[in-house]
Amino acid sequence: MTVYMVERDLKGIAMDDLAAAQRAAIAQAATMRAGGTDIRYIRSTFATDDGRCMCLFEAGDAGTVRTPTMLACPTPASCRRWT
Repeated sequence: MTVYMVERDLKGIAMDDLAAAQRAAIAQAATMRAGGTDIRYIRSTFATDDGRCMCLFEAGDAGTVRTPTMLACPTPASCRRWT
């Protein structure tokens, strides 16, 4: 599997909303994994100075990673290979 980074501009997001989106992405990735999809949530980092949120997932392809992240937070995002 490959590591992918999903990056979003979430400037102005409330910390409670950020935490809820993170929990939702983790839960969706776990549900997908339990259903046989090769995906694993690794971690998230939020840069408070500019509002960027970077989430790392391990998966077979970028399309697989877009599913849990879009369900958790439907703002535009970039998804690129990390390693």
